[in-house]
Amino acid sequence: MMTDLIGGLLDCMTLFPVAIIVLLAMLQDRKRPLWPVAAMMMPIVVVGAFNVATRSYALLPIVYIYSLLLCISLIIYMVLALRQYGRWLRDNYADLEHKAMDFRGCLFYG
Repeated sequence: MMTDLIGGLLDCMTLFPVAIIVLLAMLQDRKRPLWPVAAMMMPIVVVGAFNVATRSYALLPIVYIYSLLLCISLIIYMVLALRQYGRWLRDNYADLEHKAMDFRGCLFYG
């Protein structure tokens, strides 16, 4: 039981934040702060540490509900951010395929 609790706590402290950071880093339109990821994961870490300290699964349903709400809110945020990123790409790099290639500044131009 203790191994499960510690493993779950370590997963919540490593796997989920890294996945969220990778998803946010793929949106290259602007730098996004990383502190909200830590703030989102803090309740899970606190409840997980409490479960490890008390050696019980008593608060695990709360973690499940919070994790589900966190995933739903991240999906909604990513959909909205991807739409905004698409508009940013269209506004800034819309005509790249139709522009003529100019090799005068290239060092390897023969």
